[in-house]
Amino acid sequence: MNVNGSLYYADDISKDTVVQNPGYAYFLNGSVTFDGVKFETICPSTYSGCPTPTGTAVQNQMTVMAGAVKMNVTFPDRSTETIGEVFGDSTYAFVLSQHTNPRAGLVIEYVTYNYPNNFPPYHAFLLVSPQPVLLRSVENFGPQISLDQAKTYLGLNFTLPNALPDGLAVEEIRGVPNSIVIVYSSPTVSVLPDWNEGSMFITIARDNTTYSPASGPVQGGSEVISCGTGSQSTSCTTTDVTLWTGNQTVVENVLVSGHPGLALSPKVSPQAATPYVTWWVGGVHYTILGDIPVAFLLVIAQSMST
Repeated sequence: MNVNGSLYYADDISKDTVVQNPGYAYFLNGSVTFDGVKFETICPSTYSGCPTPTGTAVQNQMTVMAGAVKMNVTFPDRSTETIGEVFGDSTYAFVLSQHTNPRAGLVIEYVTYNYPNNFPPYHAFLLVSPQPVLLRSVENFGPQISLDQAKTYLGLNFTLPNALPDGLAVEEIRGVPNSIVIVYSSPTVSVLPDWNEGSMFITIARDNTTYSPASGPVQGGSEVISCGTGSQSTSCTTTDVTLWTGNQTVVENVLVSGHPGLALSPKVSPQAATPYVTWWVGGVHYTILGDIPVAFLLVIAQSMST
């Protein structure tokens, strides 16, 4: 919806809102949350037309002479702003927050056609502005370093994988002592969601973490991990797995070169999560993250010969 020259996501709350003229507008349910923003109307029972708590008698109510709205708006950053507007006899009125990213507000528009068949005789819309997507930068991993520097930072002579999807290659290595990230790119594998570059990350760190098996409703069994098409590996892997199935993802307890680890894959849709495999060897924590089937991530992990 275009309001005052800017575009907003809009939620029609006409049937959940009482708009009075004269009087304060209020939500029938007290508050409404839309797109992560909580709206709560302010309509004190001491004002005429505002709801009175059950069993409460209010005397000497103040008369409101015009249509108005006042509300508290709570944003995803947990800040709260009070906004309000007197719309009087206007057939179209809006109020917007000073808070940005997102900006939020309310539009009230009276319906002057086909009355009284059009009920309620007004439209009310909550507004939330689109939030810009802020991409994370690989620069957060540290400065660019060479492969030899990465091995020095870790005190580890690790091996890069030799089983990779076609076109996937090292773009850069970044890191700090005890933690390095190898950034891979590919014309055929999508860039990782929320990142400015990189189709796959391999993280190697001495981060004082340890393996903890996935728990919850489980089913035992075994799974044959296929090499997949385009693999440079000539062998496949069979691993014992325990599945923990959530609403959006599946977590598997896996073995990588005999070492315990976890594998996560989306269950419902690719947007639910980015697949990864993570495992631990001798105090070193490895993770491979990429929009690649877990079966293939395991083949890549195996080829690092940890």
